[in-house]
Amino acid sequence: GKFREGIIIETIFWGTLKEDSESTKNAGNIRLWLENITADKDPENILPLFQSAGVIVHLVPEQVKNLPTDSSLKKGTRLKLTLSGLPVMTMSIPPQIPGRSVAFVEPASEETHMNHLEKK
Repeated sequence: GKFREGIIIETIFWGTLKEDSESTKNAGNIRLWLENITADKDPENILPLFQSAGVIVHLVPEQVKNLPTDSSLKKGTRLKLTLSGLPVMTMSIPPQIPGRSVAFVEPASEETHMNHLEKK
């Protein structure tokens, strides 16, 4: 559908880290490989692309500063991501998304899941 001016498209999803996130030494960037993706908001229907192999998100350290500790990027951690606009992504398997398409990275707290269920 068409979006009116000023409406920001947002894609919001939860995913579980498939491996410990390590910052790639060269640029201090952080790579998150997320799997078991569930959708909260998916206006552009892109999340099905993440179902088979997950998705890799490249971030700068600044973008994860709201997470409680380094341990919040360990394998098995559930995170909530908000992508802004129509995210840029590679056609690889898994698709990779640059940090500029990521608006928020948050811990996936129980409350968000409960809100999610109520919204349906």
